This record gives sequence, structure tokens and C-alpha cells, in this order.
Amino acid sequence: MSTDAIIPGEKDKQRYEAVLRIGEALSSCDEPELLARTLAGEMEKFLPFDHLYLLVLKENSREIEYRVCGKGALPLPDLPTEEMPIWEAISNTDTRSNSVAVTGSPS
Repeated sequence: MSTDAIIPGEKDKQRYEAVLRIGEALSSCDEPELLARTLAGEMEKFLPFDHLYLLVLKENSREIEYRVCGKGALPLPDLPTEEMPIWEAISNTDTRSNSVAVTGSPS
């Protein structure tokens, strides 16, 4: 019997540690702007990217509660939620669940 699947590699260990750091950092954020900056700062340690926006919808709604930049601010068009590029990812999830949709390309 092989132990390959039982003993995680160093890369897996680093990923788990990164997820723990992100969780700890985010749990201390009480403002959307701080949450977005903290998320960008922690993710940047292992995933290079140019821009990060945090979009929070009101519960069971298509109305945007918060739209904040975590890194690399770009002017965003003032579009209805359904016309935003990320809408397809958002609309394909159950709005009652705590889901995260990520779109874009790494730098």
C-alpha cells in the first residue's frame, strides 16, 4: 500500500497554511475595504495578480451592497448587476449559500 495519498507534499502544506492565514486575517476585518485589501495582500503571497474587486450582494437579492477594490483600482462601469462580466458566475450559484466567484486572469 502506498502512502503517497496519505502524506501531503510540501506544496499542499503551503496551500493549507495560506488558507489558514487568509481565514485568520479576514476574520479580523469589519469593513469591506479592509476585507478586500487584506484578502489581496494575503493572496498575493502565493498567487500573482493585478486586480481584485470584492462584490457583495444583499442577501437573496441582485442589489450590490458593497463593491470595493482590494488591489489595482480600475474605473468600473456603472452597470446593472446583470450586465457585469462576473454576473454569469454569480447567477449560476445559489444566492442563499456563501459562495465566492473569482473571474479574471493572473498577471
